[in-house]
Amino acid sequence: YIIFTSGSSGIPKGVQISHASFSNYLQWARACYVDSGSVLDFSLFTSISFDLTLTSIFLPLISGSSILLQGHDVRSSLYESFYGETPASIVKITPSHIDLLSSFDYKPTLVKKVIVGGELLRVSHVQFLYSINADIQIFNEYGPTETTVGCTVKEITSIEDVKNKSVGMPAWNTQIYIMDDSMQLLDMGLEGQIYIAGDGLSSGYMN
Repeated sequence: YIIFTSGSSGIPKGVQISHASFSNYLQWARACYVDSGSVLDFSLFTSISFDLTLTSIFLPLISGSSILLQGHDVRSSLYESFYGETPASIVKITPSHIDLLSSFDYKPTLVKKVIVGGELLRVSHVQFLYSINADIQIFNEYGPTETTVGCTVKEITSIEDVKNKSVGMPAWNTQIYIMDDSMQLLDMGLEGQIYIAGDGLSSGYMN
């Protein structure tokens, strides 16, 4: 598939993702998010032009789970996903969606798992999710479009996990390096740039 992203440049670029890269992501995501033998209802309401949505479509299809198709209105679809008569078991959203969700009247939810990506996850987001379900599982998935949806994940088990701003561990067949401006590997604890290698890398930009 090809998804256009403006990234930090502001100029739309078509990111080309191969079948092999996408398959690698899905197999990892299934092992990470779907327990063996369990059947989960995935909510689907985000745009097909957003790679976050691909998880909500294809992960249930390869894991024997089902898709709950919501409408086009984000506000009502988000409400139905968490508070409707047939709430989803697992929802993939952005922190902005959590902000919107927190604007509704408070209700407990039966959603079991939330995969969050696309933006910085904050303490307030996690606190809100715990307030509507103290046992909810929260996964912080990181990765630019160029690395096929997500390339690292951190299961959030405490507020400290959010304060530490950890993006977790690499996906299968993915390598993460922290380097300086000269592309030299840095020692543990030093600040640098994230470099990503492995099977999830895009084959390049279209044209």
